[in-house]
Amino acid sequence: MCGIGGMLGNPDSAVLARMNRLQSHRGPDGNAIWSDDSCGLAHARLSIVDLVGSHQPMLSDSSSVLVANGEIYNFRALRDGMRAYPWRTAGDSEVILALHANSVSSHGGAGTALPDNPAEQHRDWVACLDGMFAFALWDERAGELILARDVMGIKPLMRTMVEGTLLFASEAKALRTHEGHVPRLDELALAARLAWEYPLDGTTLFADVFQVRPGTIETWALDENGNATRTGLCHLTDQWQWVRGLRLLWLGLQGLWWLVSQRNHGILKVAPRNC
Repeated sequence: MCGIGGMLGNPDSAVLARMNRLQSHRGPDGNAIWSDDSCGLAHARLSIVDLVGSHQPMLSDSSSVLVANGEIYNFRALRDGMRAYPWRTAGDSEVILALHANSVSSHGGAGTALPDNPAEQHRDWVACLDGMFAFALWDERAGELILARDVMGIKPLMRTMVEGTLLFASEAKALRTHEGHVPRLDELALAARLAWEYPLDGTTLFADVFQVRPGTIETWALDENGNATRTGLCHLTDQWQWVRGLRLLWLGLQGLWWLVSQRNHGILKVAPRNC
């Protein structure tokens, strides 16, 4: 595993460095940060593939920057299908940059008008990734940040807002490296997890800290006031929505049955039957 983090809006190198330190247990093999005037990215690396190369944050020729956590199982097949791409590493993470570059090229580049839901234009290429992953990709030319997570939600990614700045990281504790973020318990989220033993929504145990939901793509940009704003959201597969819906229904029924059984059990203990 690796640790990723970042900021959209007012990036601070000191905050990014602290993010890496707090997530160093996730990536003991090296860490680095990158930032421009709008976005900053942090990465603590655990080397699995391409031990010497593939350092992150990883830059492309098209001015995109990537931090990723996870493993892309089909990266060799994807690389074979994009031989014209100017590969810089032998690792799996670079295929994310390559797929994004090909998608941007096919959509006409950064000057093309965006659809109503910009996240939709990334669905097809992200869906090509077979693996477990969470990544953040900053497209400097388009001024767009992409946050994405694998369908099963194996790799974590969470975010919060602080005074117009978007903070995101693999672990919630990395968010408190920003002095404007004060962790607070979300009592409703805690109660829900105690009742259902499963996160039914995008909340975490911390107030105003949310997961990037499994199998989703989020796009973010800065508005005219320099505040981070989510511009799009889409799900990787419609089929998974049905499966996930059925799973949540089943979990809900299980939880309801548990509550009813506990209530009945309590009544029996207070007023046992005479028989």
